[in-house]
Amino acid sequence: MIEFKNNEYIEIYNPVKNNYVQIRILNKNENGYNAILLPNSKEIKIYDYHLNYGYKKKWISENLLNKLGFKKEGFIYTLGNITIWECLIGEIKKINEPYYLYEYESKFLGFAVLNKNELKEFKKDFHEIDFNSTIHNIKEKYFFTNSINDVFNHLLKHNLKKYNYEEFDKIMF
Repeated sequence: MIEFKNNEYIEIYNPVKNNYVQIRILNKNENGYNAILLPNSKEIKIYDYHLNYGYKKKWISENLLNKLGFKKEGFIYTLGNITIWECLIGEIKKINEPYYLYEYESKFLGFAVLNKNELKEFKKDFHEIDFNSTIHNIKEKYFFTNSINDVFNHLLKHNLKKYNYEEFDKIMF
């Protein structure tokens, strides 16, 4: 059986309607998981065969961060003393013929979730990243993620009073 954490948001496939339904995993039971169906807040049981039809994890998106109250400036999202940095690095190369064109390559490293006290040092480390390298030490030094569940856990851990799972349910749906 696929392992999920408590209060993790996923979408399960509904083969009858050919769409995905958003749920929040509450806890594991003997045969599967107890979950909340976000469209109607109904508690349901999810079994292995539901997951075999298909499921999707929820990723960080600009829309979800805006709903959480983050303010965007370039690739940086801020809310209070928490900063989420969209780590996209790139390289521009000039093409000789025709002389006015350039070739652009980019790599996405994920989203760095930072506190205010880490920001100055992170900027320095981020600008020192070698584009051609496959090993990025910055990922070991700071917390990187692509999952919105990790952002929710970070907000709860830092005791931002206005957030709880019921509020996240409204944001996700």
